[in-house]
Amino acid sequence: MLIPISTIRPTGRVLYAYPDGASLATWTTNRVLLTEGTGANVGRYTANLDDTVDGLWRLFEGATQPTSWSNSIEYFPIKSNATVIVTPSVGLGDYDVTTRELTLPINADYTIIRVVVDSEGNQITLPPGCIFHLTDANEVHLADFTPTITGAAYTVVIPRNLTTQQRTINFAFRDPTTNIALDYGTIQFIYAAV
Repeated sequence: MLIPISTIRPTGRVLYAYPDGASLATWTTNRVLLTEGTGANVGRYTANLDDTVDGLWRLFEGATQPTSWSNSIEYFPIKSNATVIVTPSVGLGDYDVTTRELTLPINADYTIIRVVVDSEGNQITLPPGCIFHLTDANEVHLADFTPTITGAAYTVVIPRNLTTQQRTINFAFRDPTTNIALDYGTIQFIYAAV
């Protein structure tokens, strides 16, 4: 089944999605080009990915075959009938703040997958036991979740009961031994007439 995906990136980029289970040696045959929108959609790149080929696709920039999986800049976990929000790679270091702000429609479960990188853009291996901490705009504690960690990526599900109203919440992905925020940002839940 073809699953539509999209990502927001600077205009004029060449972006390809590539199935996680394929060998990088088959780059030219298995990659899927993302198309940049026009008009009001400039900077929004879209494609249709086949979930029968792979349930996880990675995003790469440029047409040249990647030398390593660590060159991927975003993940697209696609499954039929699943709601998944994937964000650009962010983490430690100086990064564009827009990658730390998520805007989601209200009233749904959301699976969020993020990748933590160092100040040079290299993925870091996340320590076990990290906590995904949520607070409201006034820093009042809402919930803590234990995410699933795979290498530099973490996956967390925000349950529907936290998304039933329009509001902005803060998140922090913390190392349990040092309490340092390895990733942080905001999630804005908005009403979307779909």
